[in-house]
Amino acid sequence: SGNRHGRTTWTKMTDEELNSARERAEREGIDEREHAWLRRAHLTGATTDGTLRDLSKAHPSPSREDEEAEDQGRILWGNNDNDPYDPVASLASNVEYYDKWQQAYRFLGGFIDCDRQVGGGSHDNNQGGGQHCSRWMMWAAYIDPNYSGGEYDEYFGDNPPGTLDCHSPDSEWVLIGVYRQEFYQYIEQISKHLWAIDDYEYIVALAGLEYMTDDECFGVGYDENGNQLYASVQPLEGGSFQMGLYSDEQCLVLNTKTGYTYDDFAEK
Repeated sequence: SGNRHGRTTWTKMTDEELNSARERAEREGIDEREHAWLRRAHLTGATTDGTLRDLSKAHPSPSREDEEAEDQGRILWGNNDNDPYDPVASLASNVEYYDKWQQAYRFLGGFIDCDRQVGGGSHDNNQGGGQHCSRWMMWAAYIDPNYSGGEYDEYFGDNPPGTLDCHSPDSEWVLIGVYRQEFYQYIEQISKHLWAIDDYEYIVALAGLEYMTDDECFGVGYDENGNQLYASVQPLEGGSFQMGLYSDEQCLVLNTKTGYTYDDFAEK
């Protein structure tokens, strides 16, 4: 949470507080996506085979199996003392105060989640469809332990002493945590908070949002054989993404046979 001094407070909640918050949300109908602590209460952990599972379905108190899975998740991240992404050796404290200029984020990539389906989508008759898998953006937050209080000039001034290199394996930036946010909302929020309204980058971001739309999966037209085509964000290797054409209303099966692209249907 922010304060008037522009600093960020990270306070760790107890298991009892997390369970209480989750139970209150379920009782009062609070949307967990709108509440950061509730997202914390619905943790996602790593299993021994490296896949992800939803721990919100586990017992309120972590079982031995859950603790072992969490330990394995740490192992999957690596255990080299020189690894800046090793949570055991390098994870930043979540109870310290960090200046806003001391913090940075890094975009990791998009992914598709079908465990938490959302309503939305449209078909060729422009009517709302059923339940759809959702696109998410994964990102990481860091702090600079060498920050000297230079604010903007620390990284962007003439001969700046600081370096924004949290993406580098040799970086001294320290990982706070890895998070996810709805794909469209991520780009929307980044564009609002990074650039001024008349900046070129902000105008490009708005154009991109209009181009991709905020629909999860929607019908755009038909292929050469008259089959329905659907469109949605297509996550790509290396953290890239583009708008793709799909054969199913969940936007999971990429259509590789059609000669059309999304640009053939997008509004000019």
